This record gives sequence, structure tokens and C-alpha cells, in this order.
Amino acid sequence: MSVASQVKGTLYSLKGIEATLSKLALQSSDNGSEKVYHQASLKARTIISEIEKQIMFLEHEEPQYKGN
Repeated sequence: MSVASQVKGTLYSLKGIEATLSKLALQSSDNGSEKVYHQASLKARTIISEIEKQIMFLEHEEPQYKGN
């Protein structure tokens, strides 16, 4: 498995985590829990954005990884 495919696999996992955290924030009846889930979701979104930038860099530097 190439580095690019491992990074992309991590990205997909993080997107799932972000979606779960967002869902938990919406379903939470406790304001404190809702806030914690929402903040964690925002942090996950920030990390996702950074990984997407890294993937674009990888694909630019190593064109054979594009689309994999």
C-alpha cells in the first residue's frame, strides 16, 4: 500500500469521525455535551482540511498517485 493510499484512507476515516461527532452534537440533549461534540467536530474539520492540502501536494509532486 502506497503512502498516498494510506493518507487517503486516513482522510476517509476522519471524515467518518467528523460526521459522527456532528450527529452526536445534534442529538445531544445536554448543552455541555453538545458543545464538546461540536468543538471536536470543528477540530476534525481543521485536520481534514490540512490532510486534503497534503494530498493535493502529494498528487502534484507524484502524479502517479492522482486518483488512487
